[in-house]
Amino acid sequence: MLGNAARTISSTRPACRRGCLCAALVLATAWTPAQALDQNPTELSLDELANAQVTTAARKAQPLSKTSAAVYVISRETIRDSGATSIPELLRRVPGVQVQQLDASKWAVSIRGFNSRLNNKLLVLIDGRPVYDHTLSGVYWEAVALPLDEIERIEVIRGPGGALWGANAVNGVINIITRPATDTLGGLVRAGVGRVEKGFATARHGMALGENAFGRIYLRARNRDESERVSGGEADDDWEQQAGGFHLDWQLSADDTLSLQGDSYDLKADQSSLRIQLDPPARIPSHDATHFYGQNLLGRWVHRDRGAGEWTVQVFQDSTHHSELVYGVDSDTFDLDAQHRLALSPGQELTWGLGYRRIQSAISGPNLTTVRGDEPFDVTSLFVSDQLSFWDDALQLTLGVKWEDHELVGETVQPNIRVNRAVNEDWSLWAAWGKAVRTPARSELDVALLALSLPSGRPSPALLGFYITGNPGLEPERMKASELGLRWLASDKLSIDLALFQNRYEDLVVSTLGPQFVDPAQGILRQDFFPTNTGEATAQGLELALHWLPLDWWSLSLNYARISLRADLPTASQEASQEASLEGGTPREQAWLQNSFQLAEDWELALILRHRDGLSSSTRSLPSRTDLELNLGWQAAEQLHLGLSGRNLSDNDEPDVLGGQIRIERSLYLTARYEF
Repeated sequence: MLGNAARTISSTRPACRRGCLCAALVLATAWTPAQALDQNPTELSLDELANAQVTTAARKAQPLSKTSAAVYVISRETIRDSGATSIPELLRRVPGVQVQQLDASKWAVSIRGFNSRLNNKLLVLIDGRPVYDHTLSGVYWEAVALPLDEIERIEVIRGPGGALWGANAVNGVINIITRPATDTLGGLVRAGVGRVEKGFATARHGMALGENAFGRIYLRARNRDESERVSGGEADDDWEQQAGGFHLDWQLSADDTLSLQGDSYDLKADQSSLRIQLDPPARIPSHDATHFYGQNLLGRWVHRDRGAGEWTVQVFQDSTHHSELVYGVDSDTFDLDAQHRLALSPGQELTWGLGYRRIQSAISGPNLTTVRGDEPFDVTSLFVSDQLSFWDDALQLTLGVKWEDHELVGETVQPNIRVNRAVNEDWSLWAAWGKAVRTPARSELDVALLALSLPSGRPSPALLGFYITGNPGLEPERMKASELGLRWLASDKLSIDLALFQNRYEDLVVSTLGPQFVDPAQGILRQDFFPTNTGEATAQGLELALHWLPLDWWSLSLNYARISLRADLPTASQEASQEASLEGGTPREQAWLQNSFQLAEDWELALILRHRDGLSSSTRSLPSRTDLELNLGWQAAEQLHLGLSGRNLSDNDEPDVLGGQIRIERSLYLTARYEF
């Protein structure tokens, strides 16, 4: 809703790029150390990875090999060695996840299509706390300021998660899980400097607060240079970010644990925008600054009792503030969630929970009006998940459902059926069927925003104003998903994870152009774009993750995704344009290949190739894109690690998104990590 000169590239440049990419991989692959090393490039074996514990897929800890969902885990070791400076960069490696860089600070992230800066079909959590913006529907990734050194793992669930996590978990759930305080004792300083990434630093200190209490604090700062416009000149999108936080863990008794954690952040980013007004001139180019700041506080109590099962109670308060030229949003969220897990018999385990959430938000702007103002609304929920095991756990059947009562849009029910069949210790099959919903954002229900003004072509009224107007009768979008998957640990050197899916979407929100009418209050001719539930779509595809250890010092990871997205929207020209953008804006194929090498006892090298298919709409197109990344690490001392990272080394500076005005430039940066 809401070098300054252009580079001249000769006709031989594309071929040269491709040659350089191939040469880099061939040389790295052909290199053989004088002596094979005993250690693997990865800290975890493939068997350990296959049986790593995940919690998001079932709201309880279970081995990855026994989950009945398309799950990908980004481990702490992978995060540490990735050279990434942001979470969206890490998510590029996950099959089925689309990540596009919009400018120096903004990202678009989605799962299985529908990508945009504010993707409304993806639920993002930090330790189970949603960071989804209910006012505008989506996630502002630039405001996710958590340092990567704080993260234990990132669990990515591709497919509907509404039966456990509720509305907006339509195409997937991303849960960012932080490290327990017991694992971060001592100090850490991590800093970097380079081109584009001008500077970034994290400092953390963990300590014992008693025999059974531990805690840590952290500070983080980032500063990124402005981008270059496609048309030439600087884009004025440089930005800076500061953040800080704490994490406390107590072992209250043998059966009880208590955690308390909080974060605070502040981000300022420059940007260029248009000021729209009714009086001439109708559009005024302006230099604008986006400002995000906020705080959150979360507490969690866990009680384990062999007879009564496990109780978890979580409560959090989240306050966010966002302002820019067109609009500003102030939002406060209070959430209380209780969950109980109980073994009813040796082959049956029941998990159920209750939830209450109150959201109070105010949206304002120079050309914006709202009906509800800052009036709060409530969401209450109940979920039940029953897992049945047969044949010594070789077959697991899970039946689940979540009921939600949203004060603004009414009641929704999201059921789910999942089956996992372990054929033997090395491979398993799974299948799932479920429904999920996306609830309308407040901005889609009761906000009116002036988007454009033009001469009407009439003597009176002389102006024609186009408004984006909310629809209070809007209903939730609905999706039905069918999935099949296979996990195969072919040997201690090779693992394969394959997922197939088909999603059917109904009641998609489509922007519809209404008739012109005279607005007597403003004395203009007016025409409204308003949302309606008139769209349908179908998406189907496959996702593959392959891990191979050819030699003790060499590992290879290949992730591949293919998707076919077809939209069926009304035939009016405005809706037809949306249909073309929806279909062509999703890359049909994506691939990610990483070769990791243990060059010597203290040296490691990773070469990464990323490829995505071309994009197109009714008026624009963007060619396919292949990028080369490099991470070189040196363990200079027991406590000191130095790294060199390169991004976009193929020097393809085309925009990363349809209609993008920002070049994606080559970047190099040095990092140092010191632990004490």
